[in-house]
Amino acid sequence: MKLSGVGTVCLLSLSVAFTSASPGSAADRNPGYLKMALVNMRCLGSHGADSSANQAAVRQNLDRHLYFVDRAAAEGAEFIGFPELSLNGYRYSPTMIWLKLDGSEVRALAKQAIQKGVYIAAGMAEQDAAGKRWNTHFVIGPDGKIVGWHHKIWLTDVHAEDRQQRRRADVKRPDGEECAARQPESGDIGESR
Repeated sequence: MKLSGVGTVCLLSLSVAFTSASPGSAADRNPGYLKMALVNMRCLGSHGADSSANQAAVRQNLDRHLYFVDRAAAEGAEFIGFPELSLNGYRYSPTMIWLKLDGSEVRALAKQAIQKGVYIAAGMAEQDAAGKRWNTHFVIGPDGKIVGWHHKIWLTDVHAEDRQQRRRADVKRPDGEECAARQPESGDIGESR
């Protein structure tokens, strides 16, 4: 369904193989199924020359996330997924805003996950504590904790002005794995690049 010209929410019921939740348990709202909302939204970019406009774009993207979490949770979604780089906008530049997994944007999503009792998956351009930059997708559980994250190996459009130039990220995953499986209470979640 189209929502205010901002994006689309698709609600799906998927059969999943549960590993830790027992069928019919009180915590399982829909035994044997996971109701997911996948949000397709146009994200504002945080790549311009004006840093205050970039910060405002990130804030607007976060507000859109919170709106869609409210909407999808009200419709019974248990897992709400957002696109790659949904917090920053999908465009790299030397002036873009880089976020942190322990930053205010992720904390706001974690608070919303607790309030709504849902999983939230979202993407961002991350700068970690060591100063390395990643295209990161993360999952927050209903307890507000990060269940897991995936650092994409390839950064695309690193130089926004020169779209022909693309490069590999300066770093690789320390464990060398290409796919990470996470195991929340309701079953396995796999992420890959």
